Amino acid sequence: MPAYERAALLPRAIASVRAQRSAQPAEIVVVDDGSGDPTADVAADLGARVVRHPHNRGIAAARNTGVEAATQPWLALLDTDDEWLPHHLTTVWALRNGHVLAAGSALRLAAERRRSRVHGPPGKAAVVLRSPAPLVFPSNFLPASAVLVRRDVVLEVGGFRKPDAVEDFDLWLRVLECGTGIITPEVTVVYHLHDSQSSADAAQMQARHILVAERGEGRPWWSPALVERWQATAEWSNVRSAVRRGRPRDAARHASWIAARPRRIAAVAQGSLLRARLKRRTRQTLRAGLRPGTPPH
Repeated sequence: MPAYERAALLPRAIASVRAQRSAQPAEIVVVDDGSGDPTADVAADLGARVVRHPHNRGIAAARNTGVEAATQPWLALLDTDDEWLPHHLTTVWALRNGHVLAAGSALRLAAERRRSRVHGPPGKAAVVLRSPAPLVFPSNFLPASAVLVRRDVVLEVGGFRKPDAVEDFDLWLRVLECGTGIITPEVTVVYHLHDSQSSADAAQMQARHILVAERGEGRPWWSPALVERWQATAEWSNVRSAVRRGRPRDAARHASWIAARPRRIAAVAQGSLLRARLKRRTRQTLRAGLRPGTPPH
């Protein structure tokens, strides 16, 4: 668990670890990334092993310190914003055999419920990832706090790298070059949305996603078309955002870029279908009353 000035959030996150049914973690490692508040003391009082950075080094560096400090062959990640549901570890542990990573899905829970979204595959069956390509397009559907990953593979590929906020996406691409992954559509994590998260800046996240995706150039699974298709879905999100904000010129500019190539239009259609399916899953999840501390329905 990387933590920077998260003394107020740590109790909820660590309580969700303690509440795991059947599968309990061998250790809880919290990396205090140079906090000026009592983050480290709170973590220690809650029974975590704390590793401290003397100054703030960023999320990628904090995650790497946690990887190095861990003593177990499998790593389960958890951010302080998030909570594991009680069945999370049991679920991903049962999926891990034969894979380099296993993951559940996450409910991205917003204060306004209409903004909530399920983060994961849209279907009803677990998806086996035999290549990094599906994470570039249509989407990186591996929520960091829902992933269980082999420590030796993380170290082998060089760990987390900047830029922060997409450091997990960057790592999954390299990890999946070493073996297969699996993700279940079952929601096992609650991701609490708030405005201070780095992922809240859409333009910055889009630029970083493309930067990381382009690092795959020359790999057998990579192609420029793969990146272009993802960029088309990002531009469509920009169109919709510009329309909501009453900026027709911006909307037209983004739309004209999409319209310039049929491949981009097709990618937007595919991305829109994916969003629609995930919206249905989100409504079903919220209607089922899935909340921290309750079993899945």
